[in-house]
Amino acid sequence: MHSDSHVHTPPPASSSSNPTTSTFTQPSPLHSLLPTLATPLPPFTPPPLPPPNTFDFLPPLHSLINKVHADELPPQDLSHQANPIRVKLAKARQLVLDLPDMSRSIGEQKEEIRELEERIEKQQRVIREALEVVRREIGKGWMGTGGDGNEKAVVQMEVE
Repeated sequence: MHSDSHVHTPPPASSSSNPTTSTFTQPSPLHSLLPTLATPLPPFTPPPLPPPNTFDFLPPLHSLINKVHADELPPQDLSHQANPIRVKLAKARQLVLDLPDMSRSIGEQKEEIRELEERIEKQQRVIREALEVVRREIGKGWMGTGGDGNEKAVVQMEVE
């Protein structure tokens, strides 16, 4: 069996009265830090994008302008020939307006970005503090077994 003489294990704060079983009842220092990480951001799923031809109105418009310029299209037919282009533009305009956050101002979006950046900084700070607590509790570079007998480094995570 592997010798763990170099491992420091603090005694439990309290234990049950049964000498064969010991129950650790004091929460770890990490326990108080974890609730701040417990509220994840909702997952973002962007709406499906419309097919590219929805926004492809330039070739028909170019063709229509060429016909007018070359006198191939009588002026009375111009409105009728331009109608499909108008419909396509109206659909594209509505699709753009239906995109998420199009009704929000740039200021509102910048405020949300600032709040999210603050939240990320807070979460990174909590992770760094938790790592420091872990390192103080078990020592930086402490080696323990992973249950399978193989040596594994316990604290190797770094926060950007």
